[in-house]
Amino acid sequence: MSNQKKKQQALKDLVQVFDSHFFKALAEPVRVEILKFLLINGKSDVATVALDIKKDRSVLSRHLHYLAEAGLLKHEKISRNSYFEIDADGFRTKVYALFQKVDRAITDCCP
Repeated sequence: MSNQKKKQQALKDLVQVFDSHFFKALAEPVRVEILKFLLINGKSDVATVALDIKKDRSVLSRHLHYLAEAGLLKHEKISRNSYFEIDADGFRTKVYALFQKVDRAITDCCP
């Protein structure tokens, strides 16, 4: 593969990461607050999160589900309650993939 094609592919891969569900999840301040809450407090239901983050439960529930879809949270339904916790493996995998693509783009494009 030529250097120009390597650069183009590395940049294309990096742009896809920036357009990902992962970055969109982290771009919303309420979602970041939810992540911080769950990091500190562990597995919690929507009502417990709502005690700390003063938003309507339906709004928090949508944000929690979005974070779960992005691979940052685990979701478990017990009876009528939905519980969420940090998905350490999923979070780690996404962050490592980001660093690898950034490193590759820098190596191929900006040596």
